[in-house]
Amino acid sequence: LKNFEPPIDIILNPAFTPVTADFKAAHFDARRSIYAYSFFANIGEFGESLIYTPEKDRTERIIAAKEEGLIYKDIDLFKLRSERKKWEKEQKKETLFIQSTR
Repeated sequence: LKNFEPPIDIILNPAFTPVTADFKAAHFDARRSIYAYSFFANIGEFGESLIYTPEKDRTERIIAAKEEGLIYKDIDLFKLRSERKKWEKEQKKETLFIQSTR
């Protein structure tokens, strides 16, 4: 999504599946690829389904049994993009070392 044109500002990720208490949304482990609004919807038929929010601290969010839920995290896109640009500039400063095999 980083280099996608036009830039993506919203990601909808529906997961309308009955899940058990041991379910964890593994796709959120790739949270660094989530650059914008992130929504997770789950019916939680069998209860206590949980996900981790996409930030570094990985806050655990639980949806109770027999309840529909929508978990969302509002992200400041301007701040996020400026931080990304700063990081990219820092990466360009590093001189890459290529070791010769000769």
